[in-house]
Amino acid sequence: MKHGENIRKRKDGRWEARYTFGYDDKGKPQVYSVYGKSYKEVKRKKQESLDSRTNDRHETIRRERKASFLMVEQEWLAFQQMVVKPSTYMRYCELMDNHILPHWGNCPISMMTTQGINAFLLKKSINGRLDGKGDYPPNPFGILPV
Repeated sequence: MKHGENIRKRKDGRWEARYTFGYDDKGKPQVYSVYGKSYKEVKRKKQESLDSRTNDRHETIRRERKASFLMVEQEWLAFQQMVVKPSTYMRYCELMDNHILPHWGNCPISMMTTQGINAFLLKKSINGRLDGKGDYPPNPFGILPV
């Protein structure tokens, strides 16, 4: 048995391999165990489990990078529909459809920056009405809650 592999033989005769992969919301390490009948089997299972978790994490990161503003907006609106008054929800939908989605709809979330959002708000505060005349909304921060 090599040192540092966290593989041991249990009292019941099985072999156990333990490994840490990530941390929970409170900062505690997430410890996982795999079991087998032999040292070699448990070592192989441990490596397969680590590889699987790593691949899952990479896939999640790839999916998050590809997520567009539109996808996130739809989830956000669905949540807002449950927690705000119907009139507020309708206002949010209006602002999204008429002002925000035409600009940000297909933009990947990973490409959105504070600088880009500030430029968008400045543009809307100077010339944001749908007819092209003047600012919209009257208060430039009226779009911020959305």
